[in-house]
Amino acid sequence: MLAPAISCALVLSLAAPSGAALHTDDGLGEGVAALGGELQLSFEDLDEVLIWRHGRSPDGRSALQQLVNVRVLQQLALEADLVIDQAALQKRIAEFDRELREMGSEGGLAQYLSDQGVDPDEFRELFEVAMVHEELTRRALGRPAGETVSGDEQSVWLEQVLEERGFEELPHPWIEGVVARSGSLEIRRDDFARHLRTMIPREEITDACYELLLEYAVRDRMPDLAEKAFAEVLEAEIELRRTEAEADPTYQGVAFEQLLDAQGLSLEALRRDPALRVAALSRIWVGRNYDDEALKRAYEDDRELFDSAYGEALELFGILLRAARFKNDLNPRTFEEAEQELADFTGQIKGIEDLMRLAALHSEDPRSRGEGGRMGWVTRGATGAPRALRDAVFDELEAARALGTADDAIGRIVGPVRVQGGVLLLGIAARRPAPAWETMAEYVEREMRRRFLEGTLPRTS
Repeated sequence: MLAPAISCALVLSLAAPSGAALHTDDGLGEGVAALGGELQLSFEDLDEVLIWRHGRSPDGRSALQQLVNVRVLQQLALEADLVIDQAALQKRIAEFDRELREMGSEGGLAQYLSDQGVDPDEFRELFEVAMVHEELTRRALGRPAGETVSGDEQSVWLEQVLEERGFEELPHPWIEGVVARSGSLEIRRDDFARHLRTMIPREEITDACYELLLEYAVRDRMPDLAEKAFAEVLEAEIELRRTEAEADPTYQGVAFEQLLDAQGLSLEALRRDPALRVAALSRIWVGRNYDDEALKRAYEDDRELFDSAYGEALELFGILLRAARFKNDLNPRTFEEAEQELADFTGQIKGIEDLMRLAALHSEDPRSRGEGGRMGWVTRGATGAPRALRDAVFDELEAARALGTADDAIGRIVGPVRVQGGVLLLGIAARRPAPAWETMAEYVEREMRRRFLEGTLPRTS
């Protein structure tokens, strides 16, 4: 987007990240990152989470390289006594604003920066660095003043400069205060943390703030909690994550520590992560306040909710044909046409195996087609399944139960059923009865933990 105005992608790669920076001018007070009720969170505490959670992640690596690029360019400008004329800078920014308006952005640059969550002063600084990059490349290539240098030429030149200067990254978590060095340049830990805030999506920053404030609030409700007891439950919470990862067939043969390392994490990073710490704290609180009898009472109080979400379930296979009320370039058929096509299939279906064969050939759902249309297990209240689908298959289950037993529904074909974006022909492959209390108790305990956390610090606060 910026190429016509300035042939350097540096500005947009830095000033138009997927998220937005948190600044101290948000009305929260100097050094305060977020508020929750009477609690407040400092940037120092937030930055510590970002360093451990994102410092070694792929996004963190990219952010570090971008920060090194900017700081090296700024240092080279000082060494070359290069000062960007502010009138020329303003002219280039005005050109960018005009281009945005010509491309249909009525609000121009101001609206663009607002949409991206970018501070205007930060954008101006990075635009100036981009002009430095352009001019230094021009000089290095021996080009006359004002002659264009391409973005590729600028990138190649900067790569060569960085290779000549050298690059050294110090061990995470950089407790000595230095993250990396390039020549005489040092990237400090606090500088990198501030940069991470600008590069991490705003929703992830918001989540981190909420989780930290929630940890503070929960600890306030358990002032007698001993650190040793908390550490033991925290380790148990980590072991649960290990067990889940080892049970996932996607990761078979890969050690848990290796999976963490691939994400730029470690066991120590998990121990420090407020999301995991909050999970451990909620487990302690529910354990203190809900014995088995209390959990049973909570279950009875909301039995419909728990049975609907975690009770009796059906395993479904299906054929989906995309459809809409009217045909157009994106919708190949009407609902009525899709229903007729699926009705024609029913004559070829004598069991689930036949439906699976037809689904592999005709279903237009890319997620399930490769598995013969397998849609997984669905409960009456499953939030991930359309209401029309759930009503249809469980009505069929009740009809079978009225005439004989619930298992008589196994093998039945249901539909066609209209859902958003298409029509389904469904097959009931299996039925799973409601779990025994030992299993349901785990679901009830999980819900009590969720309610405790939400009641301690609602996100709306």
